[in-house]
This record gives sequence, structure tokens and C-alpha cells, in this order.
Amino acid sequence: MHFVPTQKQILNAYMFLWRRTVVYFVVSSSFPSIASSTRCLAFFHSLLGHGRMPPLSSSAVVRITRSQTVKGLVEKNKQVISLTSRKRNSKSQDNEEEALHAISVTPSAETTIRETAILTTAVVTPSPKKKPKNATPSPKQTKAKQISPLSPPSFETEETPPRTPPKDFEAIYSLVTELRQDRTAPCDSMGAEALAMAYNNTPCSSKAEQDQLYRLIVLISLMLSSQTKDAVVASAVQQLHQATLLSWTKLADAQYTDQIHHCIRSVGFHNNKIKYIQQSAQILLTQFDSDIPPTAAEMIEFLPGVGPKMAYLCEALAWPEKEPSGIGVDTHMHRLFQQINWMRTKTPEQTRLELQSWLPREYWRDINLLWVGFGQEVQQQAPKVLYKAVYQCSRPKEALRLLQRCGMNAKHVAKQLLQKEDNDKNRDLMERVEQLLSRNK
Repeated sequence: MHFVPTQKQILNAYMFLWRRTVVYFVVSSSFPSIASSTRCLAFFHSLLGHGRMPPLSSSAVVRITRSQTVKGLVEKNKQVISLTSRKRNSKSQDNEEEALHAISVTPSAETTIRETAILTTAVVTPSPKKKPKNATPSPKQTKAKQISPLSPPSFETEETPPRTPPKDFEAIYSLVTELRQDRTAPCDSMGAEALAMAYNNTPCSSKAEQDQLYRLIVLISLMLSSQTKDAVVASAVQQLHQATLLSWTKLADAQYTDQIHHCIRSVGFHNNKIKYIQQSAQILLTQFDSDIPPTAAEMIEFLPGVGPKMAYLCEALAWPEKEPSGIGVDTHMHRLFQQINWMRTKTPEQTRLELQSWLPREYWRDINLLWVGFGQEVQQQAPKVLYKAVYQCSRPKEALRLLQRCGMNAKHVAKQLLQKEDNDKNRDLMERVEQLLSRNK
């Protein structure tokens, strides 16, 4: 029984070959019996004209063996190998890299078609959804592969156009400032600024050297603070101070590596941070006269392991006489600004750019310490900040609402205090919280 394709099948086959960008090529000397590409093109059009084009499946691939005659090729290649099985058969992939689409023809078809059916060839191209193994990597992939483990984190340099602050910015900012008046958060006593002021007591020959020591402690404290609690950082800096290792000369000297490691062994990622500190110390000794660069851009460029957040914080703390060039935004600030609907960004770096577009510059220096401390109190010192919001704040209703927006369950915290210690103070706190929450509703 002869197979006679319909016009639709012929059109589908033609469009399939067109979409797959049919490539006609001159067969190498290994196939002397096969004609040139010009003849292949003529045969392809003759197939359409004769109406003998069978349907071509996208999963059909014929294994081509080296034969001297077209008739031998047709007879030996009746076995059809699917694309999926071809991928699994690694031996076939290595030995037969030139797999071709072939058109199978019934034995009763015209002789010319049977003899030259194998001539119509096409390079099998992968599906658009699947990238070939030798595909050129995207710029992002190339950049990611080139980044060294000791390279500073990448950051966005483009500036966001100036924007209008949120409508509730002044109200919320004043509330947070009022709640943070006592400065009792962990970052207030164990942050980089507090540590620099506490351990900047080594006798120096001049005021300039004393200031350099202050800036050294600020930078070292910030470099140790990544992914580490403030109490652990404070302990590490204290041990470095007691071991008299707080100088760029000793930090850059390899013979002190074991001592430095002993002092900061409890810090997160301490092995990487030792490398960052030693490399930075060598750079500062040779290129910056034993002092840190005066701008955040230079810190990011020259000091390994120093990213935007760390650089902008160091610039604001180490050089207080200069106006900060940016805002240090960490994950805690990023989370808080999302919770109070100030931002709709996905990363802290995007939050920094967005914040710099509308925050007045007079707030740039203090906003990190203010909001990081507020977040620490909400998460780690909930009873204390709840007392301040209810009894010490001038707007307790708004303060309690702000705590709720930042993730605190005020009623649950008050209930826990009452269960822990049933006294008049806790009972009154529970009543006040319930009253304020009922007013909110």
C-alpha cells in the first residue's frame, strides 16, 4: 500500500524544515556518491512538486553509516533512534556526531525519490528551551564565574531619580527616634562606633595616630560583624586589643596569623575574614599610608571583602567631619522598611538606592544605628520596647501600631509577662495594650 501524504502534511513538513533552519551542506569526501548541496536543494523542491513528501517527526533521527552508495544508506538505516535515546547513548554521540533527519519512503515510491531521499539533510538544533552544552554563557554567568572568593560584593552604581518621601515618613521616623532615646540596644554598646571609642586608649605619639587607631578599630569591627552577633564581635575586638594586635603592621604580618585566628575564632566565617583583614592591611600599609581611604568608593575598590553597606558605614563613622556619600543598609533595615511599606524592593542594595532617592541627607549618618537598634529591640527585647511604647512614648497608640507592623505580637508579649510574673505592673500593661488594640480596630 502506497503512502500518499495530504497537502497539510506536506505543508507541515515544509514549515518544520523551515523553522529548524534547514541547512544544506556539501558532503565530505567520505560520501563520494552523494551529490552537491545545489542538487540537494533542487531535490527538496522536486519532492514538494511530486507530492510524495511523508510526514517528518521531530524525534526521528536516522543513524548514518559510512556507505558508498545511496541505496546502501537507505537499506542500512531503517532503525530510527529517538532524540532522547540518542542523548542517553553516549557511545552513539561520540561515534556519530553527524546525525541527520531522513525522510523514510515506501519501497514502491519512484526510483528517483528512493535513491536520493537521504540527500535532504539538516543539522539537528536543540529546542529553544534547552541550551546546548557549548552555548555561550550569559554575561551574568560569565561575571559570576570570574568573581574571586575574596572579591568584594558587587553593588549597583546607578542613581535612582529623586522621589518624594512616604506620607508617613516624618511621623514614623519621629516615633522611632523617641523609642530609641535611651540607646539601650546591643548595637549601641557593642557596635563599631562603641568599640572604637572603648579601645582607642592605646598611647599614641600624636592626635593623628590616635585618630588612625580609631578608624582602624571601626573598619576591623565592621569587617568582623558580617553574619555575626554584636556580642561575639565585641569579644573578638577585645581579644585583639588585649593581644596588642590592633595595628596594620601586625595585622599584615603573616607570623601573627595564628594569634589573630585565636582571637576571632568565634566569629562567623573567620577563615575568610582573616584573609580579608590581612590583605586589606597590606594594601593600606603600601598604598594609603597606614590609614583607611577617605571615601566609600575607594574602600569598595581597594579593600577585599568590603561591600557597599560596610563602606558607607565606615565612611560615616571614621570620617565624621565629611558628609556621607551613601547609606549603609543591611538585611534588618531592608526587612523593616518592607514591613512599614516604605519600600517594594527585593534586595538591601535596591533598598539603599531607593532610600537615597528621597531621604534627606541630614538623616544619612544616623539612620543605620537608629533603625538597626530599633529592629534589635523589637526582636530581642520585646518586653522593654513594649513598656516604652505604652508608658514613655507621647503617642502610645501609634507606637503600638508601629510595633505590630514590625512583627511584634504586643498582646502575646504582654500575656507572657503576666504569666511569668503576676503583678500590678504587668496587669496594667495587659489592660493598656488591650485598650489600645481595641481602639485600633
